[in-house]
Amino acid sequence: MNKQYIVVGLGQERYGIDIKQVLNIIKMLDITRVPLAPTSVKGVVNLRGEILPVMSARKEFGLADDVFTKDTRIIFTKVDDAPIGLIVDRVHEVIDMGEGEIEKLDEDSMEGKKPYIWGVGKVGRDFITLLDVEELVHTAIGVSTAERKVLNG
Repeated sequence: MNKQYIVVGLGQERYGIDIKQVLNIIKMLDITRVPLAPTSVKGVVNLRGEILPVMSARKEFGLADDVFTKDTRIIFTKVDDAPIGLIVDRVHEVIDMGEGEIEKLDEDSMEGKKPYIWGVGKVGRDFITLLDVEELVHTAIGVSTAERKVLNG
């Protein structure tokens, strides 16, 4: 069974996000900084009267600071029942991938890797790193999997 992924760009790399994890994609908005926030959290934005946090995906991937262009987008997702925005350099396209086109990373291949990278998809001659956005946000704000299990019961 095929799933749809939104392909986003960070630097020169392309990443896939399960479309079911995406609430909304918008053009860049003005960000208000929040004191004492984790370094990946850029601040908050006002989206139709709702104040929502946004974070930089570039920071978590060890890339240079965000440079906002006409292509920069904020992808809103829901983590722990609260919306949060993820700033990406660009949104490329929506693609369909079947299980046969995805190589999941097993525990052995994950050693030393980021926990939010769960697989690699092959589309034509391109490879797309597949992300778990919820895990990415938790990692960026410093909440471990074990802590989430305790918090969520």
